[in-house]
Amino acid sequence: MKTGVNRLTEGPLVRGLFSLALPMLASAAMQNAQTLIDLFWVGRLGSSAVAALAISASVLMTLFPLVLGATTGTVAMISRRFGAGELDEAACVGAQSLGLGLVLGVATGLCGVWFAEPICRLLGAGPDVLPLATDYLRICFAGGFAVFLLFIANSVLQAAGNTVAPMLIMLAGNIVNVVLDPILIFGLLGAPAMGVRGAAVATVIAQFCAGGLAVGLLFSGRVRVHIRARHARFRPDLLAGIARIGLPG
Repeated sequence: MKTGVNRLTEGPLVRGLFSLALPMLASAAMQNAQTLIDLFWVGRLGSSAVAALAISASVLMTLFPLVLGATTGTVAMISRRFGAGELDEAACVGAQSLGLGLVLGVATGLCGVWFAEPICRLLGAGPDVLPLATDYLRICFAGGFAVFLLFIANSVLQAAGNTVAPMLIMLAGNIVNVVLDPILIFGLLGAPAMGVRGAAVATVIAQFCAGGLAVGLLFSGRVRVHIRARHARFRPDLLAGIARIGLPG
C-alpha cells in the first residue's frame, strides 16, 4: 500500500513544481554564464586581461542586491494579484517595476561610469590591469540598465507562472554573447580587434537583445501579464509596495 507521502511525490503537485523549478534553475545558471563566456575568450589575451575581468566581475556583483530587491518585490506583488485574478493590476505592477528598474539602471550606470577608475584602484588593480578593467566596467555600466530591465521583465513572467520564456530568453542572450565575443575581441569578420573592450561590448549587446525580447513579450499580449502604455502611469502606492517588500531582501 502506498503511503500518503508516496502519493504526494507521485502526484501532479510535485510534477508541477518541477516543471516550474527546472526552467528557473536553468535561467539562473545562464545568468551567471555570461561572465564565464567572457573569461573563456579573454583568457587568450593574457593574465592582465583575466585579472581585469575578475576585478570587474566583483564590482558588477554589487548591482545584484539592487536587482534582487526590485525582482523580489515584483514577484511577490504580481503573484498575489495574479492569483486573485486582478490581471490589470498585475500589469500595472509590472510596468511600475520596469520603470523603477530603468531609473535604478541609469542611476547606477552613471555612477559606475564616473567612478570606475577609482573603484578599480581601490581594489588593487595594477598599472597593467587598471586601464583594461576601467574600460570593461565603463562599457558594462553604460549599458547596465538593460540588465535591470531583463531581470525585472523575467521576474514578471515567472510571477505569472511562465518560467520557460525567461529560460529561452537567457539562452538567446548567451548565444549572442558566444557569437560576438570572439568577433569583437579578436577582430574577426572585418570587425576591429577590441580586446577586453570587445568582451564588454558583446556582453552589453547580448543583454540588450535579451532585455528587448523580455520587455517586448510583456507588451505583445502573448503572455498572461499584458502591459500597455496606460499601465506606465505613475503609481506611488505600487512602487512603495515593491520597495517595502524588496528592501529587506
